[in-house]
Amino acid sequence: MSVRLLASAELHDHVDGIAAMMGDCIDEGASVGWILPYELTDLERFWRGIAERCAAG
Repeated sequence: MSVRLLASAELHDHVDGIAAMMGDCIDEGASVGWILPYELTDLERFWRGIAERCAAG
């Protein structure tokens, strides 16, 4: 695994992976504003919204 800064134009292409990684963190007890149970589709929707706002500036 590698970690790098994404340009706002790249974020949309990585939403699924970012959502899955966030889900893994939540599953392990990370305090990131989400609690169990959650749906992966909710995390994906959240990150798509972030990507859209970043693209809009």
